[in-house]
Amino acid sequence: MLVDSWGVYNWFEEDGEEFIQQQSRDGFRKLKPVGKLFQCIGIDGEYIEILYNNQKFKVKPDLFKPTTHPIFLFGEKVCIKSKEVVGIICDINWHSKESREMYFIEVNGKKKSSRYFSEELQKVEGA
Repeated sequence: MLVDSWGVYNWFEEDGEEFIQQQSRDGFRKLKPVGKLFQCIGIDGEYIEILYNNQKFKVKPDLFKPTTHPIFLFGEKVCIKSKEVVGIICDINWHSKESREMYFIEVNGKKKSSRYFSEELQKVEGA
């Protein structure tokens, strides 16, 4: 069952627009979905509804490839262990070669360019 699963939806323009519901196309293009980790939150006829951060999209299930559930979620407050820097999870991507998720964080409203794996981060309790 796809609902409540996490996965990648590596859609490229050349795959064709028919994979993306018309109302979702512009936003999906702007998001640049390749490599991003989505949560499947529902089924609506021939489409599945996927969520990335707070953005919902309706897409055909053909290109959805389930992965493992991420350890950290969007908006969670985390600390970079090596630097003791606190930030918020703002992007979750899939590292194909290592078959695991990687995270990008925002510190003081700015997205850091470094990517982090789960073992490099620690949840900030009480956040």
